Amino acid sequence: MDPLKYFLLYISPYITVVIFLSGLLYRLYKWITATNGPLAPIYPSASKPFLEKISEYLVKVATFRPLFEVNKKLWFSSWIFHLGLFLLLFGHFRLVTEFTFLWSILGISTKEGIANFALISGGLAGLMFMLPQLYLLYRRFTPILRKLSVFEDYFAISLMLALALTGNYMRFFEHIDVEVYREYFLGLLTFNFVSLDPSPAFLAHYVLAQLMLIYFPFGKLFHTLGAFVTNAVPMINPKR
Repeated sequence: MDPLKYFLLYISPYITVVIFLSGLLYRLYKWITATNGPLAPIYPSASKPFLEKISEYLVKVATFRPLFEVNKKLWFSSWIFHLGLFLLLFGHFRLVTEFTFLWSILGISTKEGIANFALISGGLAGLMFMLPQLYLLYRRFTPILRKLSVFEDYFAISLMLALALTGNYMRFFEHIDVEVYREYFLGLLTFNFVSLDPSPAFLAHYVLAQLMLIYFPFGKLFHTLGAFVTNAVPMINPKR
């Protein structure tokens, strides 16, 4: 096997995981221990019962209600984008375990049925993830946002868009043998490497995913978890 391909398939994934987890723990530690959080709190009043505060907070997070009250177009695109992302992340767990419980609930018992369901649901989720990004990229070129945007803004959107394009290409134009990829990823988890001959699209998607994981703890996209931390900590400990 080509040395570069071997590195990308069997070595860089471990490097990526180490950097991702280390960066994630470091950023979470910094956010939790910060005297004054960098974000304005959106959590409910501390005088309310804890369960009520939790429920109101989860509703705000799930519906993006603060954004809805400010910009409905941006709210709609952001909500669709995050829903698509959630569905894609959930679907990618098939790379390590089969969704037997889901097929049982849906009454799907054949490989052909599973493949068709994965094509439709995965394709829809992929489009939900990709199309809002085009709108977000368009917004960056409007007069006001263009003046406020920096290189990282374009880099983050371009990286996510490249991930979406390569993923959707695989979904719609290539045959994805989930069992083959599952053996490969389980091999990585157990340090029992399995031979894999990936397509160029998979390799590009895989490298982009690794770059995303490396970038995530250190970039603006960390707001996804940062919002939870900066709002949950004061909610649990109002003195912070």
